[in-house]
Amino acid sequence: MSGLVFPISIFPTSEKLITISGDVKDSAAAPLSRRVIVYKKGIETVVYASAQSSVEDGSFTMQVNGNRNDRLRIVMVGDGENSLVFENVREPL
Repeated sequence: MSGLVFPISIFPTSEKLITISGDVKDSAAAPLSRRVIVYKKGIETVVYASAQSSVEDGSFTMQVNGNRNDRLRIVMVGDGENSLVFENVREPL
């Protein structure tokens, strides 16, 4: 698996929106992910269509429905079998 994800920021935008932003830095010459998918409450539940985002110029920003206490699983989908996963594991407040 090539590439790194750093940093990823997750912060509440409002009571019902979460903003996620990050930088995708590819350690190889090949392009990394062009899609970012966010899962909430388990890996089988994708958070709405707005959770899918294109990656341009190595960075992305998206807003998803949710609140600050949600556990999120962020998947950077790469070519073929390559993908990167970032999990927000903080406990609800």
